[in-house]
Amino acid sequence: VEVRLARERTQSALRIHSSHALALSIDGLLSALIDKDLERAEQRYAQALADNPSEPLAWLFMSALHAYREHGEAAVAAAQQAIKLSPLDPMRYIFETFSAHALLSANRLVEAASTAELSLRLNRRHVPTYRTLAIAQVLQGDAMAAAESIQGLLTVDPRYSVDSFERNYAGRGTEFAR
Repeated sequence: VEVRLARERTQSALRIHSSHALALSIDGLLSALIDKDLERAEQRYAQALADNPSEPLAWLFMSALHAYREHGEAAVAAAQQAIKLSPLDPMRYIFETFSAHALLSANRLVEAASTAELSLRLNRRHVPTYRTLAIAQVLQGDAMAAAESIQGLLTVDPRYSVDSFERNYAGRGTEFAR
């Protein structure tokens, strides 16, 4: 239901203003996360940034696209630009979790873990943040901390699994996803 509503509202906004940066950004996000169409997502983010280079969500979602494609430093730069453009955003935890994901893709594990922890201080119920934190902790060799993060993830979503991650992750099939 939420996806259908997001698509309807995004398309409605784009009918009114075909180059609306926020609507293009959301359309790109839907293309990446729901349709797994990274080419269309990239096209939509590029259109959004051409319309408004100061649209923080276009930069934020572009950071994930770079991570999915294993362009870690580009992912970090895009996430940093998003935070720079919206430093006091009320949804700051989202910006921090995207940044942690970008840092993880750049193999900057200590920074990824500390950024994920910051995100969790802002919202303890965000599953992707726990996932990123646990991965960074495992890759650093801290299995005990990772087990705690996984327990936090499972407290929020008891049905979460590696299989569901592999099915749903927009960057699946890459070395980074493995």
